[in-house]
Amino acid sequence: MPLPLSDYQEVSRDFLLAAKGLAGLFDEPGVGKTAPTIVAAWEKHVQTGLPVLITCPAYLVENWAWEIGRFAPSGATVSLANGSGPTARREALQADTDFVIQSYANWSAKVAARKAKPKEQYDPTDLESLAAWEAAQPVIPEGPKPGSYQYPDLHGRQWAVAVFDEGHRLRGRSSQCTKHVFELRRSRSANATTPLWILTGTPILNNPGDIFPLLHLWNKKQYSSYWNFVGDFCRVTKTPWATEVGQLRKGMADEFQELVASFALRRTLKDIPSLSGLEHVEKDYFVTLPPSVVKTINKAREEYVIEHEDLDHAEFVSGGGALYARLRQLGTIPPTAAKPKVEFCREFLEDTPGPVVFYCWYKDSARGIADGLSKCGRPVTLITGDVPTARRGGIVDKWKDTEDGILVATISSLKEGISLIHAKDVVFLEHSELPADQDQCIARLKRRGQTELVRVHHVWARATPDMAIKRHLNERTTGLKQALTSWLREPE
Repeated sequence: MPLPLSDYQEVSRDFLLAAKGLAGLFDEPGVGKTAPTIVAAWEKHVQTGLPVLITCPAYLVENWAWEIGRFAPSGATVSLANGSGPTARREALQADTDFVIQSYANWSAKVAARKAKPKEQYDPTDLESLAAWEAAQPVIPEGPKPGSYQYPDLHGRQWAVAVFDEGHRLRGRSSQCTKHVFELRRSRSANATTPLWILTGTPILNNPGDIFPLLHLWNKKQYSSYWNFVGDFCRVTKTPWATEVGQLRKGMADEFQELVASFALRRTLKDIPSLSGLEHVEKDYFVTLPPSVVKTINKAREEYVIEHEDLDHAEFVSGGGALYARLRQLGTIPPTAAKPKVEFCREFLEDTPGPVVFYCWYKDSARGIADGLSKCGRPVTLITGDVPTARRGGIVDKWKDTEDGILVATISSLKEGISLIHAKDVVFLEHSELPADQDQCIARLKRRGQTELVRVHHVWARATPDMAIKRHLNERTTGLKQALTSWLREPE
């Protein structure tokens, strides 16, 4: 049986079902948009017999599949169009399932055009040379042409409803992704009248102009010009180099709110009595390591040796505890180019403005995460046990001076004493086996002076010791040694 909705979630469900065309669910983070969306989408599926398309950031694809298992009927089927390779993704988009889940990357993926030498480089009087030129021309297989979108099924296949989670990612009106989404509303499109549901707790990240693409999808005739829209509502400054769009013009707040309310529902935690007392909310995420790393881990569990083609040499580990620790680090910073937890962090930061705290258990893991985030365009601060206690407060103060700084720390180095209320998002990439350690870290953000709901994000790597730790922390009755021994002996 699917889980029931709360009263306030039923309001969200009814709002989505009653909306025409486009509907925005802009509830504050913590209110919960996923569950009522799944229930409403299932009703649309039953009514139309068509599949539901869900687009979300890559790090949330598996979470949506898990939530569908909780809130949709037990027979609901799901296809993940987020695998490796365009062929696998096209097959998933075409699958005969109730829900299709994909990442935003599919909306902007294009088929690359193959290049051949220009015909002028061949001698037209030389038949062999001319034949060589003709043979060099690319053979276009059935399907999308070079330069076209790689997944035409997105707007060519009819959907019961198209859901966009973290819908603020459509704010770039000129981006390839947003332009491709606009294809849904072409007059001859199979989805010209398909409901579009936009979910985001932060519809405006920079200025009110961020919401224009949603207005265009809602009513493209009335909202056809971005510059007319921002000229009506925003302070616009023209310089010799650029035209800068600022915040709302004086006296336009009420009119703007009325406009947004005409197609979107926005509630805060304070609006809902059962949630108004919340101080923090927690959410789990799961990542999957590259197959070669999973194979290495499984072999190590049996033979206590860590061998991988990207490691300089094999590591022979004596004792279950040492192996357990080494594999934990391998789950966070694997030797491969693909590092799922680092990739999770980069994607997560795209949707999370403001300062963020990342916690690891091991120093090497924290260094690897900090290094992996160093090119994301936001300042990164690292604190581990190698930093003297007396210096940590000053380093944190410098981090607080930044608006969107990233703080990476080990749990033991920054779980006590220091206030981190500058941030409201904390991410655990590795965990202590003692629940109290995580509680202390969370308390760094929940100290006096915190005015926001603290959001706690737990990231777990499948097929690693992470899963044993997660079970141990959830049960809190199983001894850690028992959990570790169980995991080492469990077959994959």
